[in-house]
Amino acid sequence: TLAGTGSGIGLAVSGTSTQITLKRAILRNLTTGISQSGSATRLTLVNNTIVHSAAGDGVYLANTSTCTLINNIILSNGDGTGDYGIQNQGTGIVTASYNCIFGNTSGAMSNVVMGP
Repeated sequence: TLAGTGSGIGLAVSGTSTQITLKRAILRNLTTGISQSGSATRLTLVNNTIVHSAAGDGVYLANTSTCTLINNIILSNGDGTGDYGIQNQGTGIVTASYNCIFGNTSGAMSNVVMGP
C-alpha cells in the first residue's frame, strides 16, 4: 500500500523503460496514482486499487508509451476539470478491460480503448 497525504505520485515511470508490471497494489491519497511519461514503455496494471488522487488523474499517460489495465478499481480521483480515472494524453495505445472506474471528477477515461 502506498498512502500519501494528498501529494506525490505513487508510481512514476519515465525514460525508456521496456516492461513494467504492477500487480495487487493499493495507491491512495496521492496527487496522481500512476504517471507514465517514458517513450517505448509497456506498462501493465493488474488487480490494483487507485483511489483519492487529490489533484490529478488516477492513471496519467503521456508520450508514445502503451498501457494495459486489467481488473483494477479506479475510484474518486481528481478535484477539478481534466482529472480522469485514466487519462491518455500521448499517442500510445491504452487498453482497459474488466476495470471498475467511477466517481472521477471529469469522467472515467480519456482517449482509452475499451476492452470487454
